[in-house]
Amino acid sequence: MRQALQLGLRLPAFLVWTLLGLFWAVTGFRFLSRSYRQLSIRIFARGVLWLCGVRLGPNLQGLSAELAKRVPSPSLVVANHISWLDIFLVHAVLPATFIAKSEIRSWPLAGLLVQASGTIFVERGNRHAVRSLMKEAMTRLDLGERVIFFPEGTTSRGESVLKFHTSLFGLAEQRSDLAVVPMTLFYSRTDSAAVALPPTDATARAPILQAMQQVAYVDDMTLVGSMIQIMGHPGLKADALVHAALASEGRSRQELADLAYQAVRAGLEERLSMAGCWKMASSSNLTADR
Repeated sequence: MRQALQLGLRLPAFLVWTLLGLFWAVTGFRFLSRSYRQLSIRIFARGVLWLCGVRLGPNLQGLSAELAKRVPSPSLVVANHISWLDIFLVHAVLPATFIAKSEIRSWPLAGLLVQASGTIFVERGNRHAVRSLMKEAMTRLDLGERVIFFPEGTTSRGESVLKFHTSLFGLAEQRSDLAVVPMTLFYSRTDSAAVALPPTDATARAPILQAMQQVAYVDDMTLVGSMIQIMGHPGLKADALVHAALASEGRSRQELADLAYQAVRAGLEERLSMAGCWKMASSSNLTADR
């Protein structure tokens, strides 16, 4: 009953918020200065998180200005990828341009908003499209923007970090003064309420992994199905660890991908260890050259 009530309130409100955002994107947004566009995106992203019942965690809450100082502009930001919420989490605290897979454009309404925010889309497996993407991303960097991407190339369940693909790290090879900033994204809960999810040994032991499973956008899950799972059980916290910037000068894309992977993986290990549930399979092949 409580879940139905939560959904009955949050889903319509989310739809109204999305429609308002879409209206603003096709009317006044285009006439704003860069700083006011960034402010509009941040406000919209925070509204999405709030309507989904997600709060910013202690590392991010109220620290947007400090994060902007810690993450150089321009820079290349890389993070692990768990959920469709990740994009809104980053936009809520850090002005940045995303590189994302082209499938996101097909998301109902939200895809149009992601596109309006300046996201650069890439068609996986299309070499010509990748070259075009690299050119567009370099143009954004030359304009002083932060460019962020998910080098895993897909979402995970949040309990491990998948191998990093190295191709987009080539941007740092082309520009030796460009810093690469690794970021570990993770989710937890603000309460101890049980969430009705498919039981696993991991989630039975670890509430933080239960939160990760709740937001994970994996397998054949639909966007609407994921929204229902998240909105029906509010009380989530979205947080991140921003690691020390990596200098790109003198380093190959393979080396940068390896170092970024190690930082992101160590950050996730730290969070899960604090919750007493660290369990990640070791891997000798950290990155994939593609």
